[in-house]
Amino acid sequence: MDNRSLISKLQTFLIILAAVLMLVSCLRPSAATPGETALASAPVTTDSLSPEISEEPLSTFYVPASETIDVRPVPKPNESTDMPVDLPEYVPADPVMEMVSSLSDEELIGQMVMCGFSGVSSPSSDFLAFMEKYKVGNVILFGDNIETDEQTRKLTSVLNEHNPVKDIPLFISTDLEGGSVRRFNSWKPNILSAKRLYQKDDPEFTYEQFLRISVRLKECGINMNLAPVLDMSKNQDATFLGTRIFGGDPERVSEQANAAVAGIKDGGVVSIGKHYPGHGGSNEDSHARTPVINSTLEEMNGYELIPFRSAVENGIDGILVGHLLYPEVDGEIASVSHRFITEILREDMGFDGLVMSDDMRMGGITGKYSAGEAAVRFIEAGGDMVLIGKRAGLQEQVFESIYEALDSGRITRERLEESALRILRLKFSLKDGI
Repeated sequence: MDNRSLISKLQTFLIILAAVLMLVSCLRPSAATPGETALASAPVTTDSLSPEISEEPLSTFYVPASETIDVRPVPKPNESTDMPVDLPEYVPADPVMEMVSSLSDEELIGQMVMCGFSGVSSPSSDFLAFMEKYKVGNVILFGDNIETDEQTRKLTSVLNEHNPVKDIPLFISTDLEGGSVRRFNSWKPNILSAKRLYQKDDPEFTYEQFLRISVRLKECGINMNLAPVLDMSKNQDATFLGTRIFGGDPERVSEQANAAVAGIKDGGVVSIGKHYPGHGGSNEDSHARTPVINSTLEEMNGYELIPFRSAVENGIDGILVGHLLYPEVDGEIASVSHRFITEILREDMGFDGLVMSDDMRMGGITGKYSAGEAAVRFIEAGGDMVLIGKRAGLQEQVFESIYEALDSGRITRERLEESALRILRLKFSLKDGI
């Protein structure tokens, strides 16, 4: 081999070796110099950034001037970290509120009206058509609807079959106070009146009587009792209510009334106390005209309102507002009074249960307002459920007046939902949820 050939091969070898070394150098990370190591270990502050860099927006987070950025590794999935993570609190959906929101305007209003009807074995075809048209969600049975337990069971079964909103149970109510207001005349032995219970002065006996009433009502398909009477009078014989009143001592009346409420509720039926804010101070019949009672609010707080306040504190389901005028407190009839319903009952007493009107057919309200106008004013005042007995024309007037008030903006959908929510919560409290 000559020298030229040897030199050529040596050059080729050196070129290949140099290429291999360059490739290895590119693939292997270079060692940091002492200066680079110091730079990497130093905390990064915004003061160390150049003006050009510090003026650029940071895409992930902003660090105030002169504060150290704490750069930590992002944890891998399922890897624990000592950094707390604030997650939003889980709030379960409220099925009753969702149901209320899903109802049509007509269905909402239908839940806010309770209607009477004629019929013993079944309501008339006209009333059943009326129920469907206006989505009636509540009915009341009077004495001429009731003969026997079995007949009443069949009647309430027919009503439930024609419930226009199947997902929401009907309220089927009656008045069973005892004494003269009993509806079930076939029941034996006779049910003692409030006056007799007061004279007996045995709250446990009162509880047992209303528990038996409640259990039997429930067996008949009735789930609401418009009782007990919470009115008082120091002279019962001088009042329209007579023996329907327990007595005249606020503490004893409260004790008896609370025992009655407990019995009704423990039997699985809703209890509605009446006639707020107190009918006992007048001998006028509110079915015919408006009773006028001249007590001041201070006097009422010391007497008439005591049983109502006590009932609220002891968990009564609902309060029925009478067509009564207390001019020293408000110039408006109580059943359409914002002062009595919202300011005193709801705000002062803290009652957030069902507020029902007395029957809008009664002269105590129709002497001043039509049934339809009274119904709208009752809702405006804070009431939830309008009671209107078996007068088809007046029932239609009530519904159409509320429709018109909603269409005109006088009553809002939000206001209707507020009452419907109370009503549905109470209905579903009688069942195991929705």
